[in-house]
Amino acid sequence: MKILLVNDDGIEALGLVRLEEALSSFCDVYVVAPETERSACSHSITLRRPIEAKQISQRKFAVDGVPADCVNLALLNLFADVDFDLVLSGINNGFNTGEDVSYSGTVAGAIEAASLGWRAIALSVGYSEQPKVGSACEFTVDFVRRLSLEDFPDRCFLNINFPRGEGPFPVMLTRQGRLRFENDVVEVDADSREKEAAARTRRFRIGRTTRTDLAAEGTDVYAVSNGFISITPMQSDLTDVRALGLMRHLLRSALPDQSRLHLEA
Repeated sequence: MKILLVNDDGIEALGLVRLEEALSSFCDVYVVAPETERSACSHSITLRRPIEAKQISQRKFAVDGVPADCVNLALLNLFADVDFDLVLSGINNGFNTGEDVSYSGTVAGAIEAASLGWRAIALSVGYSEQPKVGSACEFTVDFVRRLSLEDFPDRCFLNINFPRGEGPFPVMLTRQGRLRFENDVVEVDADSREKEAAARTRRFRIGRTTRTDLAAEGTDVYAVSNGFISITPMQSDLTDVRALGLMRHLLRSALPDQSRLHLEA
């Protein structure tokens, strides 16, 4: 088996290093990861400048870009001759559940791989200053060994989140949940700036508190909050299928010229 590893925490991140070691016991592992942490970069990609890739070893590169860059460089150039069975993104230090998946560079790595036609899994553990990834590595190795790749859904990727601490943990098949954010924006050094300056640069810091106490049962947020490993099948198609019927009604009202209206979606 041949596996590509990417992440958004950087080439030296503990989750990546430990997972590489664990997987190397039974398969060929290739690593292309950002040279520095690129957390919360979402599904961005570098288009307006060259991307540098520093070779660490025969199968390992550090890239001055984001996770989606790493996936493209690995699959389409650096290791284009390798027929990868699976792309793993992580193990991230911090959950990627609920709406947080839209900010996540870890999830973006899996989305990019799936969009390019490869099977992919995003992996995350609860945030800690000293993350414990041993159980996540053990589970991932056993899961990958047993996973039926032939039956892996096309253009689908799995988003797996592990609770904090040491396992083993029970496993829950989940759907994406909802997080409740309480944001605040605070001006930094507000008292020291020149208040009368005609043109001045102001500095701000965005803070966020996330609540999970009201998470709906069966969601990824609920699972990790209650000691379960959460496995969520996901896709990059963001269409809100539930809203299509309502939109047909709204468009008929908003566009009176019915000859211009096509509602087959």
